[in-house]
Amino acid sequence: MRTCKIKARKIKACRIAAQAGFAVIATAVALSAVFGIGIPLAAAPNKDSQPVIHIHNLYADQNGETHFRDIQIEPESVGPGGKVSARFPATGIIFRTTEGSYSYDWHPAPRKQYIINLDAAVKITASDGESRVIGPGEILLVEDTHGKGHVSQAVDGKFRHSVFVTLD
Repeated sequence: MRTCKIKARKIKACRIAAQAGFAVIATAVALSAVFGIGIPLAAAPNKDSQPVIHIHNLYADQNGETHFRDIQIEPESVGPGGKVSARFPATGIIFRTTEGSYSYDWHPAPRKQYIINLDAAVKITASDGESRVIGPGEILLVEDTHGKGHVSQAVDGKFRHSVFVTLD
């Protein structure tokens, strides 16, 4: 019976992703990271027509101050299905829904994890004052597990589906 419940959850997650359209790509990236099944990464080509995956990275420095930096994931190989990055380790996957009224004051991340927004944006403010809106289909790697943390807020009052790929 447990298998049926898991299958039903997977089907529901696929329906949510399909409703978001482009989010299927983000889900494929997350599942590829967790299960290492080699799903080709897809992203808008940059000005040189080389596909890359952009990741917003939020981290804490030695003084506990949080900052953003950008990470680019380059393809490692090319196959019939497209260009694929190296395999990255992960420990689990969490599916989350967030109300449109979501506003979470200063807090550190509970663990290192990728957060992939499927259908709405979130505004993240680092303790150094920089704010970024992480839109649908974008990836945020949170590593600020100590220090001052960050503020998270819904954007435009929209309900949000997201996938967390845990790293520890």
